[in-house]
Amino acid sequence: MGNLHPRNPPVHRRMARAKFRIAGMDCATCTRILENALKREPGVNDVVANYMIDAAVVDYDPAKTDEETLRKAAEPRTTYRLRRLR
Repeated sequence: MGNLHPRNPPVHRRMARAKFRIAGMDCATCTRILENALKREPGVNDVVANYMIDAAVVDYDPAKTDEETLRKAAEPRTTYRLRRLR
């Protein structure tokens, strides 16, 4: 996925990785807003977003959250729409 390299690899086998296509990001500030919104969620270990390729990678603990919860948490806090990448 281009330039998306999480700063911290999943630290435990229980960690999962979600990849999202993001609609609406167009600057570095957008990236920070989205990353901060997702990092507030319980169970999120790391978030790396890139507005140039409209994508984000989230490392999270599936015992504490899931992809749908992450999407629903980020969208009301931002103007961006997240769609899961396969």
